[in-house]
Amino acid sequence: MPAGRGTPRTPPSGCTSSITVDFCPWCRRRLPASQRDRWFDELERRGIDPGEDEVPAEFQDDRWLAVLPRD
Repeated sequence: MPAGRGTPRTPPSGCTSSITVDFCPWCRRRLPASQRDRWFDELERRGIDPGEDEVPAEFQDDRWLAVLPRD
């Protein structure tokens, strides 16, 4: 799963719309809440622009979540 735990899916038709998958299509369990905003906020706090700078390895998987306080 992506580092932000988000599961957006873009239709393959090339259109710009997207959907978010809230439940696992196989087991029907609710997926974890997206951490996308927290991921970008934490990178910004560290002065990292993911569009311009190299993203540290710990932000490419779930390791970054382990060191942040829970909301």
